Amino acid sequence: MKRRLIVPFLNASFLSLLSCSSTDPTPPQPIIDPIAYVEFACPQEDNIYKIWPDTILLNNKGEFYGKLEENIFELKYEYAEFVLGTCEGKLDLRNKAINSPLAWSVKADAGGKSENIPTRSGVLYIKEVLLQQDIDRILKFKGEEEVDFKVALLNFNRDTIQSSTIKLIYKPDFKKEE
Repeated sequence: MKRRLIVPFLNASFLSLLSCSSTDPTPPQPIIDPIAYVEFACPQEDNIYKIWPDTILLNNKGEFYGKLEENIFELKYEYAEFVLGTCEGKLDLRNKAINSPLAWSVKADAGGKSENIPTRSGVLYIKEVLLQQDIDRILKFKGEEEVDFKVALLNFNRDTIQSSTIKLIYKPDFKKEE
């Protein structure tokens, strides 16, 4: 009986000795710092969201460009979206359901009809806000002009969370410098 116990014990001891290594184990990988949350300076103190692009350039070829500080980006009318960033110090307000935008109400300054447009995750395609009929009207302008679109972000009760303006600047000869 003692022999039967000795053999498995010796096997286990031998395997444990083989599993020991003289090299140090690899140190654990460092934990990556989380990505910093970016907040934007907003023009109005009571705003929770910063809409980008809030200034859009349109040339006589029907090409759209967004402006962020000094940088200009080409926007594809069919695919580009307005993005909602969080205003400085408003993260806690943004995380409340009452401040979650589920629709946008848009009205052109030329007296166009105000529409409530439902959103997907709070954002909209540019083509949903700047309708083709508005673009056609703007492309008929003779020189450089500005058109303001009044935007109200609406919550689940259809109460206005905030009002903002999206400025469309028609510059007939605008071309992005490479």
